[in-house]
Amino acid sequence: MDEDHIDVLVLGLPVSHFRDPSKPAALKKAYTGTIDLDGVRSVVIDKVVVRPQPMGGFYSLNRHIDGINKVIAKYPQSGLKPLADWNQLVDTMTIVTVDPGEYTLDWLLVNRGRPNTDVSGAAADAGRHRVMTTVKEHLESKIGRTIAPSNLNRLNNSLRTGAVFKLDGRAIDMADPEILAAARRAVRDPVGIMMNGIKGAWDIIDTVVMVGGHPAHYAEEIAERMPDMPIYVPKHSVFANVEGLQLIGEGIAKAEALAGAEAA
Repeated sequence: MDEDHIDVLVLGLPVSHFRDPSKPAALKKAYTGTIDLDGVRSVVIDKVVVRPQPMGGFYSLNRHIDGINKVIAKYPQSGLKPLADWNQLVDTMTIVTVDPGEYTLDWLLVNRGRPNTDVSGAAADAGRHRVMTTVKEHLESKIGRTIAPSNLNRLNNSLRTGAVFKLDGRAIDMADPEILAAARRAVRDPVGIMMNGIKGAWDIIDTVVMVGGHPAHYAEEIAERMPDMPIYVPKHSVFANVEGLQLIGEGIAKAEALAGAEAA
């Protein structure tokens, strides 16, 4: 971006941080006004809005109604009907957005467009790094040596994309059943923490939406525990939060511009 002025900047915080009023306030203060970028360039930000990070994933569904409807069609036992549009989703559905980050697992329950932070939360040591570490330890036990830290970024990318991981001249298939089993072991406890955190609210949830950079193993674990629950994983889930936060910002900017025009 070459912008030197931003009307509205929307930032996301982990759910556990968002619950502490001082943290959103500090983030707003840090990014409002003139922000130095590199000692040469700066940007002026008029307004900062802070939301729970998975709220971005929820708002991204505005562009994924067809995908949600395809998932609904696979679960006739859910009693859900195809959605006409985004407004119907907001007005009628209760959705939990699950966001595996690098180190944490966040979840946010949104009931008819309103976030419920009482049954939302985050688990530490529960994200992609945990999965990568467990798979790394499995591979080390197979090859009989330590995998160098310089290889961890490649391993992480292979886990995320499914690409072959090369080690000692050997092409390791990330779809190997033993590797998949190791990854599932890594997410079992975090998913259990999330399930307990949501408590009795599971009975009112219509759909689970997975966002973040590597949600497949988490989705599989949830599906095993709740086989009748529709689960939607966007094709480009890694961009879901930022896409939704952008949509929130655009909506705020349009509403303020309209209010200003009416006042004039």
